Amino acid sequence: MTDLPITDDPLFWTATLDRTWRGRARCAGMDTDLFFADRGNEAKIQNAEAKAICKECQVRFECLEDALNEPQPWFGVRGGLTAKERRRIKWRPRIR
Repeated sequence: MTDLPITDDPLFWTATLDRTWRGRARCAGMDTDLFFADRGNEAKIQNAEAKAICKECQVRFECLEDALNEPQPWFGVRGGLTAKERRRIKWRPRIR
């Protein structure tokens, strides 16, 4: 990973983000509320909409890898999977 300077200059971060996988994500610039649904029937519909966006994303696997490498939080749709689906992958017993 490249060491990035410590700065709060928004122009620096905008230019940097555009060159990273996050800047190329299909969801970049979208309202993030879509990817963080509450519980219930509406959440199922909202999660399905978020997953449809992820399904067409060119950086889906980078996003999923990033989500799986984070210790917390386990919320939202990332990399095309809900938090519950990611937990199943992360904590699946390994066969040796």
